[in-house]
Amino acid sequence: MKLYGADRSNFASKCRMVISEKGLTEIEIVSLSKEYIESKEFQRLNPLRKIPVLEIEPGRTIFESEVINEYLEERFPHPPLMPTDSEARARVRIIGRLHDLYLEPPLRELARLDSKTRDVRMADVRVSEINLRLYELEHLLGEPWAAGAMFTLADCSIAPTILYLTLVLPIFGALSAFNNRPKLTKWWSLIHTRPASKKVLSEQLAELRVMLA
Repeated sequence: MKLYGADRSNFASKCRMVISEKGLTEIEIVSLSKEYIESKEFQRLNPLRKIPVLEIEPGRTIFESEVINEYLEERFPHPPLMPTDSEARARVRIIGRLHDLYLEPPLRELARLDSKTRDVRMADVRVSEINLRLYELEHLLGEPWAAGAMFTLADCSIAPTILYLTLVLPIFGALSAFNNRPKLTKWWSLIHTRPASKKVLSEQLAELRVMLA
């Protein structure tokens, strides 16, 4: 199997974190250029032309990071990254949806603005929306991990984007993502105690610094 993505991508990093945490050395990580992702050749892997894409075997692919991660959890259940309790599993999915549908979109829009010639009003709107979503996330977070007692797919969902926020928000003069968010702050420190997750985030950080420079 192959995971097609890019180290800088927070969505691809979600899947790389799952692969790393599960120790799935049989999955090859393939980093793609922006040009290739926009090509017709890549469209055969994913008609949406988005990363990540998991190629199970030639001609058989799965895309969308949350779908990939749940597939990996079902196919490789050990170590588990989903609770056994139905309500706890729902909480993992709620955090994943909050990330994909509400937190990540305004961050993506903010990152597209030029920090020097930006539309200040639009930047302020995006920052306000991000802060609202971070407020909601703070209230949803469990302890010690995102969804409660165990490290789950929820942690993998939000960690790469929180990393992205730590770099993008200061560019626009915004307060830290951790300002007045004690649960998020504590969780962020805990994430870096996991060698597998720390490795993926370090690789993403290196690529993001190049991109944002």
